[in-house]
Amino acid sequence: ELRISGGCGHPVIPRGELPCVWMTASVLSFRLCDRSLDCADCPLDLALRNASRPAPVAEPTPASTDLPFPERLFLHPGHLWVRLRPGGEMEVGVDDLARCLLSSVRGVRLPGDGDEVTGGLPAVTVLTGTGAISLPAPFDGVIVRSNAALSARPELLAESPYDAGWLYRGVSPDPMAAIAGLLTGDQAAAYLSCEFTRSRDLLDIALADRTTD
Repeated sequence: ELRISGGCGHPVIPRGELPCVWMTASVLSFRLCDRSLDCADCPLDLALRNASRPAPVAEPTPASTDLPFPERLFLHPGHLWVRLRPGGEMEVGVDDLARCLLSSVRGVRLPGDGDEVTGGLPAVTVLTGTGAISLPAPFDGVIVRSNAALSARPELLAESPYDAGWLYRGVSPDPMAAIAGLLTGDQAAAYLSCEFTRSRDLLDIALADRTTD
């Protein structure tokens, strides 16, 4: 089993998946790769290697590193949140940083009602303009309901990550154990800010490399 921790001290690689080469080098602390680890045409890889080919223009990112995390939510280091609902259901969605990184969402493949998910293993696939990205389940459980609205409007994932863009709801045999390893409050906000700073710095490198070519 391969588990690599990011710069903010939490594992961010789904079990059974390989890390980006820049995570191995401790440059990146997260992996949201939509190119199936094919580095040949990756603009970030080109920028980090000071390649001569120009990188595509990166989308602008907010100037502030302050990413407040909603109260009463729990944060998984794979950039997913968990909300406890009445009746014991646990709602899952993506956080603000994932929303920024998952640009040009064209579709979302969700688990079906009654499907079992395993914490750390891929449960959701997001289709973007350049490929597919797998998101892990934040806990072991059974799917109760997936967000059907995402089928018609996948852009909700980016437009409303904490509300209308939720992914699915599930139940866990032990909800307290399921959230025991998740972050909340100031700890979650600090983790997001740390990850945002690192990703912004990497985008600055990519933009600087393009402007000098």
